[in-house]
Amino acid sequence: MLQALFVLALSALLVSPACVAVTHAVMPDATVSSAWTDVRAFGALGDGKADDTAAIQRAIDYTATTTQGIVFFPPGAYKITDRLKLDRNVDLMGVGVGFGTQIIPVNTDAITILGSDWPGGYGFRNHINGLTIMMNQSADRTAIVIDHAYTIKLENVMVFQAGSGGGISIANAGHVTVADVSVYCAGNGFGIGITVRDANINLYNPDVEACMHGLVVSGDQGVHVFGGHFERNAGYGIRYEGGSYNTITGAKISAPNSQGAAVGFILGSSSNTVIGSRLEAYKTGFVLYQDTNLDRQNVVMGSYLNGRVSKGIKQQ
Repeated sequence: MLQALFVLALSALLVSPACVAVTHAVMPDATVSSAWTDVRAFGALGDGKADDTAAIQRAIDYTATTTQGIVFFPPGAYKITDRLKLDRNVDLMGVGVGFGTQIIPVNTDAITILGSDWPGGYGFRNHINGLTIMMNQSADRTAIVIDHAYTIKLENVMVFQAGSGGGISIANAGHVTVADVSVYCAGNGFGIGITVRDANINLYNPDVEACMHGLVVSGDQGVHVFGGHFERNAGYGIRYEGGSYNTITGAKISAPNSQGAAVGFILGSSSNTVIGSRLEAYKTGFVLYQDTNLDRQNVVMGSYLNGRVSKGIKQQ
């Protein structure tokens, strides 16, 4: 009996609040343990006034050497005065296009992925998602520049008020994906929305408006457009300059005046195909223009054409 009472008393003592050891959880440093690096942890303010260039670059460099993960931009307006150099295996992510996360470059390109910036001469495995880049204070610069890079994805990105420097430039690159990206130029009839040279790239649902030319392609690496809109551009919606073996599928492309065409095949461009698209010229312009009457194997098939088509272009 006494033994039972002793065990009961001991049990009560062990669960007594006064005797329970209290442990405090230690929250890990998010900039160390997480694959997400918050630019605010490195001093970025995002108030549209402070120069956040150095803070953001520190976050990028830290991520490149540690987590090789995501540099995150909370809602805000991040002013920069020098280009952000994106190292290998580093992603940039905001909260979405519109005015949630804005990058505001002042007299500079906004984001670059350049092989020349890093040992080995090649950039790769980068993803930029959910950012709006406001170019109204960098009219002669380019929002995103990619050169000598591989496996790059731009997704849910908006370039707003691009000027003579254009919106996005991609060269000497492979396995590039551009999805749900919008480029709106300043509407002054100059600047190229997207420029592609010697690069293999797939564009899904692009929206390029109010530039001189919407998309300019040169080289024969293969640029493939799936859906999307190219509208209100002063010259060409899509212009090939010596560009071959490219395709357009299911896109809507318009030529607002007689200065250009919805699609143009220039400087020997050959073996390009337009399929199931809607091409319109609202005045006397061409929907499809080629700078020679020779057959260069440029073909349009199964498409709605409202306007003129140059001789030498096959219609099926």
